[in-house]
Amino acid sequence: MYCAGNLAEAETLCRRAMTERERVLGEKHAETLESVNMLGIVLWRQQKLEEAEVLCRKALEGRERLLGTNHLDTLESANDLALVLKKQGKLKDAEVLYRRALAGWEAQLGTMHPETLKSVNNLAVLLEKQGKLEEAEGLHRRALAAREAQLGPNHPDTLQSVNNLALLLGEQDKLEEAEGLKRRALAGCEAQLGANHPDTLTAVNNLALLLGEQDKLQDAEGLYRRALAGFEAQLGPNHPSTLGSASNLAGLLQTQGKLDEAEGLYRRALEGFEAQLGENNPDTLSSVNNLAFLLEKQDKLQDAEGLYRRALAGFEAQLGAGHPDTLDSVRNLAGLLEAKGGHAEAEELYLRELKGLEELHGPDHQETQSSWRNLERFRRKHATG
Repeated sequence: MYCAGNLAEAETLCRRAMTERERVLGEKHAETLESVNMLGIVLWRQQKLEEAEVLCRKALEGRERLLGTNHLDTLESANDLALVLKKQGKLKDAEVLYRRALAGWEAQLGTMHPETLKSVNNLAVLLEKQGKLEEAEGLHRRALAAREAQLGPNHPDTLQSVNNLALLLGEQDKLEEAEGLKRRALAGCEAQLGANHPDTLTAVNNLALLLGEQDKLQDAEGLYRRALAGFEAQLGPNHPSTLGSASNLAGLLQTQGKLDEAEGLYRRALEGFEAQLGENNPDTLSSVNNLAFLLEKQDKLQDAEGLYRRALAGFEAQLGAGHPDTLDSVRNLAGLLEAKGGHAEAEELYLRELKGLEELHGPDHQETQSSWRNLERFRRKHATG
C-alpha cells in the first residue's frame, strides 16, 4: 500500500500498528521501533515533516540504545532521519547522518553492497544541493561504476545513477556529457520498461529539461509534450506527476514567449495540486510561485504580488523561515516589490534572504555570494543604506 502511493491509508495502518505494538510489546521493543520509523517515513512522503522528524528521531534513539550504533536497523534510521532533515532544509544535520550511515554500511556490508551504493547516492545528492559539486561528482561516478559492475548497464538502479550524474554535470555546464548520459538513461528505460512507463516518461522530462537549458527549445518542447501526454494516459490528468509535467511544459512555453498557453497550463497545475494535495502542500506552493512569476512577466503585478505573498506565507508555515524554498520565495517577492517601487520592504526581504543563506550555507557559498551581490546592486541603484 505504501509503495502503491496510498499514503493516507498507509498512515492510518501504521498508526494502528504502532499503537498496538506499544500496548503489547512496549515502546522500546524492536518491532515497535520499526513501526515508529515506518510511520515517520510515510509522514515524510506526505510532507508532514515536523511529526516525521519527531518519529524518526525516536526510532533512531531507540534503536541506538537497543541494537547499537552500527546495527543495520540503526543505520536505516539514521538514513531515514537524514531524508526528513534534507526535506526541511536542515542540510548540515542531514549530511552528518548520511555520512554516518554510509560509513556504517561500508563497515557492515562492504563498499559494493546495494545498500552502501544507495547511501553513496543519497550523500552525493545532498552535497550537490549544498554546492559541493566536486565531491558529489566523485560519489556519483563511484555509484555508477559500482552499479554497472554489480547490476549491469541497464538495471534501474544503474540508470538512476546515470541520470543523477547527468543532472550534476548539467549544473556544472558539462552539457555534452550530461546530454549523452540523459539519452542513455532514456534509451535504457525505454528498453527495460517500455516507452510509456512512468520512469521512462520521467527520463523524457529530464532530457527535455537539459535541452531547454541548451536553448534547443523545439526539441525540448516535443519531449515535454510527449511526457505530458504519456503521464495523462498512464496516471490520469490530475496525478501529481502529470501536473508537474504540465508545469514543466508551461515553463518552456514561457521561455518561448507563448504566454497564454503557459498561463493555462500553470493554472491547470495549480488547481490540480490544490485539489490533490491541499492549498498549503509545498508542491502546491511551488505552483503558486510559478504562476506568480508568469503574471509578473505579463506586468500583472498586483495579481503576482498576492500569489508571491501566499507562497511565502505557506512556505514559512510548512517548511520554516530558513528553508531554501522559503528563501527563494523571499527573493521573488523582493524582486516584484522592487519593480513596483516598494523599495523599503524589498530591501528588508533581500537582506533577509542573504542572512538566511549565510545561516544555511555559510558566507562563501555561491548562492550566498550571489545574494550579497544582488543586495549591493539594489543599494547602489536605489541609493539606500
